[in-house]
Amino acid sequence: MNDTIKYVIGLTALVLIALLLFKYFYSPGGGEKCIEGFRPFPLNRSAEPGSIVAVGKTKSILGKKAMRVERLYLDRARLEQQLVRSSFLKTGKRWEVPICVSDRTSDFKFIFQERGLTSQKVDATAGAVYENTKSAILTANEGYRYGLADGAVALQDLLFNLPLRELQLLRTALKNGEQLMFVNEVLVYDSASLKVTLADDLSEDLTVDLFGWLGVEAKVSWDENNDLDIIYPPNSIVGYEGTLLDESHLVELEETIAERKEKGDLMIMYEDKDGDGYGSGEPEEYWIFGAKERPERIVGGQVLRYVSNHDDTSDLSEKRMPGEQSWYRDADGDGFGDPSVVTIAKDRPEGYVNNDKDCYDNNARAFPGQSDYFTEHRGDGSFDYDCDNTISVQYNLVGGGCVNSCKSLNSGWDAREYPPPGQAGRYVVGCNNGHWPDYSCTVKRERRVQGGR
Repeated sequence: MNDTIKYVIGLTALVLIALLLFKYFYSPGGGEKCIEGFRPFPLNRSAEPGSIVAVGKTKSILGKKAMRVERLYLDRARLEQQLVRSSFLKTGKRWEVPICVSDRTSDFKFIFQERGLTSQKVDATAGAVYENTKSAILTANEGYRYGLADGAVALQDLLFNLPLRELQLLRTALKNGEQLMFVNEVLVYDSASLKVTLADDLSEDLTVDLFGWLGVEAKVSWDENNDLDIIYPPNSIVGYEGTLLDESHLVELEETIAERKEKGDLMIMYEDKDGDGYGSGEPEEYWIFGAKERPERIVGGQVLRYVSNHDDTSDLSEKRMPGEQSWYRDADGDGFGDPSVVTIAKDRPEGYVNNDKDCYDNNARAFPGQSDYFTEHRGDGSFDYDCDNTISVQYNLVGGGCVNSCKSLNSGWDAREYPPPGQAGRYVVGCNNGHWPDYSCTVKRERRVQGGR
């Protein structure tokens, strides 16, 4: 093998390596992956996880077919309004991602094409941008990725929960050959910019109004080389990963549409345990029925009936109606009610309160949070004045006396144990070391009644 052949082989290998590196680090034509598993959104549109976008194929600068988002078919906000339940659209954790650099040249020029801004159809300025664009490189820093907590499984839940009309529109779109993609996960960047290099200097002719008309929300400026710097706002969604709806999803749509026609659109119903026409007051206690179905279930031989509201404030009694609530007697007027004496009404009856926190309703000094101590029981033999189901004593020091040659006092009960609330005992309160000539020590005691609460 001569040197010429070796040179050609070596040069070819270098070119192939360069192409591979280029494909790895860049995303040509606005359609190929920027980092593994993700495709870039067009520069002037994006969608949140849970949305459905219409995609098409375009030829990239490497000659490959790549997906391009053409329009937003169903956005997440609209879906959440139509679904009987949308918990499966809950998003998961956020994960940091590395710097993303992608070649968006054809995507940048495509914005002009799809809005009719070709060199033949618009003024000279817009045509000059289309003709003179050499490159458009998107650089995104400080990014993270997040998606649906249930991932692609959420698509099956979505197709099951959509109303009949939306299902029919979706089926028609797929039958007409539209390519629809369910967005599972997105790339978000706090710092994303697009540098557009033009063949000619258009800085004096091109204004930012053009980009506002195109729908690109960004700050536009010229650098020292007369290249365009387009700075996107923080939290810009620049890439996505999704599931393309295929023939299997069309079959699923057909089956769901047939079921909807038979049973009706889905409705959330709540169990009516007491048969008063009002469902359980707990919103999470529901069951889903078709609008044409009889809202009943048989569980353990019992018939459970359901209604479309959850307005029952107590679904254990037929006496209670919406707007009514429990009121508890406050016989002692301390603001706390007796849990054993309750009535149901819309308006507060005289002598009743809306809480059941009183532990003894015949003594106004017994209530939750009481901070005082008392030497007499509250009326039923108990000293639990603060309603905490325990008895606290006011004085708990024992072994009181005088020490250090009668110079120091240890106050406390003159006993090994303190007396219970309501009982009396001797309590050491002072020391007297006497006077000349004997200087005897005198312990001062007083009769004291133990307090409790």
